[in-house]
Amino acid sequence: MRLIALAMAATMLIAAPAQAAWKAFTYPEYGFGVDFPAAPKMSKGEHRGVVAGRVPTTIISAEEDGTIYQVVIADFKNRLAETPVILEEAVFLATQQGKLVSDTTARTDNGPKYAKYGRRVTVLTKDGGKKITELYLVNGLLLMFEGVITPKGDVENPEAARFQDSIRYNLERDWNVPPPLPANREDGPRLLAPVRPGAK
Repeated sequence: MRLIALAMAATMLIAAPAQAAWKAFTYPEYGFGVDFPAAPKMSKGEHRGVVAGRVPTTIISAEEDGTIYQVVIADFKNRLAETPVILEEAVFLATQQGKLVSDTTARTDNGPKYAKYGRRVTVLTKDGGKKITELYLVNGLLLMFEGVITPKGDVENPEAARFQDSIRYNLERDWNVPPPLPANREDGPRLLAPVRPGAK
């Protein structure tokens, strides 16, 4: 009986998908940190747009279980006045990479001092995969955090969203330590009632 139980347990371990060992990586030279499921590699590429033109990029990427996680970085520090339009163009280009599923506002949850706003675009690719892109323009850098689920991967894999959810810009904070809770309920955040137009 014990041998049958051990054999069944071994079979279940073999059949179960391996869980990726996610680790936090920081890139002070670019001002952000993000989690990868494997040791990332760096390569070079090119960002192309009508407004942006052809701009060299740095790509930081890792692949795990049929999903590619990558950050594409393009430097527009010498074109700061154009960056709002460059970001909008990059968002538009992301929506054209497949069948659009969603295009929503993105926000890093680093508190009011460090929070950054961008866009999250999700498309179903023509080859049967899925691509989730979160785009920010911070200090002249266009940062595109892309999770590309290939046809070999699981399109519904909940771990795929962990990549974008781990984006952080406050590199001085120890993210392993949760922020302290207020000692008294009265010291916590307060939601003020909305003021109607014309009211004082």
